[in-house]
Amino acid sequence: YTDLLCVNEEELKTALDLLGERSYKSLLSFVDTIIITKAQKGSLLVEKGSETKIPAIKVPMVVDQTGAGDAYRSGLYAGLYREYPMKDCCLLGAIAASVCIQKEGAQEGLQSWAELERLFLKTKK
Repeated sequence: YTDLLCVNEEELKTALDLLGERSYKSLLSFVDTIIITKAQKGSLLVEKGSETKIPAIKVPMVVDQTGAGDAYRSGLYAGLYREYPMKDCCLLGAIAASVCIQKEGAQEGLQSWAELERLFLKTKK
C-alpha cells in the first residue's frame, strides 16, 4: 500500500521472491515508482514508461558504508517533502549517501537541509 518502493539490490531480490515476480518492471503493477540503489553504481529510477540512471557521487575515499542506504532515503524524502522532481530527489539521496560513506559511523553525515541543499546546488552546476 505505497506508491514508492525504494530498495537496494538485495532487498529487490527478496521482494521479487516474496511476490513471485521475476523482474523489477513487474513491480510497477504494485507501485508507481521504484528506486533501486546500487552502491557505487548509482541508482535507477523506474517509473511507468521510463527508467533514469542516477550516478553515484564520486568520493575521495570510502571510510564506512554503514548507514548509506538510510542516508540515501533521508535525502530522497527531504526532496519529496520539498516537492522536488523525483530525479532531483534521487540525486539528493545520492549526495546524502556520499557524505555518509566518507565518515565513520552512521550518524556522522549531513546535519541539516541547508547543508544538503548547498551540496545539491553545487552538484547541479
